[in-house]
Amino acid sequence: MQKTKRRVGFLTKADNNKVNIAIQSNDFDDESYSELNQYFAFIHKLQPILTSYEAIELSFKELESLLIKYDNYFSTVQLFDAFQTDTLLTYLAETTQKTTNFLSSATSFLCCAEVRLQKEFGKNSKQLDEWNSYRKGLHHQSFAYRFLYEMRNYSQHFYLPIDSIKVELDNICIGGRSVKNTLSLKRDELLNSSYKWKENMVADIQKTEANIDLAPLIEEYMKSIRQIAQKYVVNYREEAERCSRYVASFKKQFQLPESCIPVIYIGETEEGQPVPRHMEFIPFPQFNWVYRHFLQLSGL
Repeated sequence: MQKTKRRVGFLTKADNNKVNIAIQSNDFDDESYSELNQYFAFIHKLQPILTSYEAIELSFKELESLLIKYDNYFSTVQLFDAFQTDTLLTYLAETTQKTTNFLSSATSFLCCAEVRLQKEFGKNSKQLDEWNSYRKGLHHQSFAYRFLYEMRNYSQHFYLPIDSIKVELDNICIGGRSVKNTLSLKRDELLNSSYKWKENMVADIQKTEANIDLAPLIEEYMKSIRQIAQKYVVNYREEAERCSRYVASFKKQFQLPESCIPVIYIGETEEGQPVPRHMEFIPFPQFNWVYRHFLQLSGL
């Protein structure tokens, strides 16, 4: 059986929106190609879950930025304009959107992480059991985790009652102001809805204030999610380090410039052409992204 001819090469940036092309003279044999794919299988294991986790971080930062934006707005806007209904309702709509996005992203990550661990290591595996035990422990300890996880389910069927945005402008009579911008949910409206709360969750909610301040709960929930994500990625520490060493060795062996895009050229070079017609990208950029996010989570 005829073997596929492969050679390593790379692309670099050139002037006038062009690229420079380079190709090695030596063949990249089937054994080397198989080894490359084995090492980079690490990417396909972690990239989906890290992408899902990054979506939570982005949603959290967007919500955080929105609250800061309106803090600044109410601190500087002309006093009369601060009471304009149009602005307040826009704030309500944006906040509801960002909060719902955050809750959905968090739940999606938790569900996907469990499914992927089960698929990767098995339903009765030590890895899945330890991760689930850790996750359930945080769920048991944290009202914020239990409440906001359930609020995502609530928001799928009912309007999320973030209609108690409270903006306090003090000292307005003496020409000054201090702004207190509170994002909260109405406790009684949650409990009096037709949503089927679990008994233990009803008891938890009944212990809260009439207006449940969301900001500290969201921060605590985000902290729990980060801890759960960290617990997930430690299962891949050895693979990550092996892949990192392989990448470093590969770059050195083939003398790849730091800013290049590495490729594998496939087949023979046709007459008059500098390189073969077909090529595939070596997933160094994907590895760099995955490995960077892996290290960030591992270092929490």
